[in-house]
Amino acid sequence: MSKLYNFISAGDFENKIISKGNHFPSVDFSDGYLNKLCVLLHHQIQIEEIMSHLGISEREFELRIDELVREGLIKEEGREYVLSFPCITQKEGDEFYRLSKVAGSKIEKLIVDHLDEIRTKTGLIESLAAYQFEELSFFIISGVMLDFIQIDYVEKYFLQSERPSRNGSRYYFSLMQKTSAVKEPFGIYGNHCKGFGDFSLCMYGNDRYSTKNFITMNDEEIKSELHISNEGQLIKRIRTGVEIDSIMTKGMEKIHLMNDHVMVPLITNEDYKLLINVARILTEDLIHVLEKERTALIEAHNLSTYENKTTFEEYFIWYYHFLYTYITDSLIDKGVITKLKNGAFSYILV
Repeated sequence: MSKLYNFISAGDFENKIISKGNHFPSVDFSDGYLNKLCVLLHHQIQIEEIMSHLGISEREFELRIDELVREGLIKEEGREYVLSFPCITQKEGDEFYRLSKVAGSKIEKLIVDHLDEIRTKTGLIESLAAYQFEELSFFIISGVMLDFIQIDYVEKYFLQSERPSRNGSRYYFSLMQKTSAVKEPFGIYGNHCKGFGDFSLCMYGNDRYSTKNFITMNDEEIKSELHISNEGQLIKRIRTGVEIDSIMTKGMEKIHLMNDHVMVPLITNEDYKLLINVARILTEDLIHVLEKERTALIEAHNLSTYENKTTFEEYFIWYYHFLYTYITDSLIDKGVITKLKNGAFSYILV
């Protein structure tokens, strides 16, 4: 059975990016073409076979390769082209989850030990005061304490390095094999925010792109579904009690903003600072656990398919996504985190 057959049978891959501000790839991966090219290179398929499979000429192949080289996503080594980022197939994803077990169990215990403090500090956040901690536990523990706020401190204190510089931008990049028709690759949780007038609509979860929601709809679709004429009207209605507006409530049900009741916290800048304080409860102990695992993780990197291709820092940052997903799922199974009815947590930065 050829490597190319294995690739064709493996299914699709999604590109994942960790960035801030305007730091994004300048190349366009939206049509899936470059994804396929990179996955074929990862599988060390011969160039002639790649061109035949993709149906492109040698000239077009060279143009695509030059584009990726300029971007810093692949490098030329002799007569071979090597990815500078992780292409994570089912096999590598399974290995990342296996590596997560030791550190994951230790971090789970830290979270349980700090639960009283986590509850207390969460209770000080005005925009979350109307909700029970159980309703917030997924967002607070997985999102705030492990993922999108905590990851800045993981980079600062554990990696102690900037994100890779690629063609004038700094970002981490990966390709991940789709392992579910509904959930995102490997069930990894993530945070996505997008502009909505002067506000940001955000969603945390691992099923953000297969349903009708804040993230998958454009502004006009959202306004139409919620029967509002402008962005500020949404904020005003939530603040005054959206349940009294049955038409808008039905719209919120359609776009997955209901968990038995309307649940869309309006998080201010001051409240976000308090969320950072909640994340910092875990930071020092989390970094200590990761430091204890550093040698084992370096050895795992050196024994992996990514050795001499992807830096340890970029290898680690994607491992960390598997780690906090492993912890999240384990804490859901143990009842520490309450899984939301619609599977995702939506909020608005105001």
